Amino acid sequence: MEAISSILRHENYRIEREEMVAGRDAPTTRVVVNLTIRGQRVDTIPFLVVEASGGRWLVQKVDLQAVMAAR
Repeated sequence: MEAISSILRHENYRIEREEMVAGRDAPTTRVVVNLTIRGQRVDTIPFLVVEASGGRWLVQKVDLQAVMAAR
């Protein structure tokens, strides 16, 4: 978890779009985000988030390779 958080550490972000993902057991959304990491803009990073109990959202998948390639 610490390695993932260090890769995703950012100064700023912008949500570009959200798309519902069909055919899943739990409500799932693909969130596409632009991040600013070390002053560099990293575009179009997809996160897959799943709604958990109590209205919380958990990240199920994130494209870490796309983040690392842009560094």
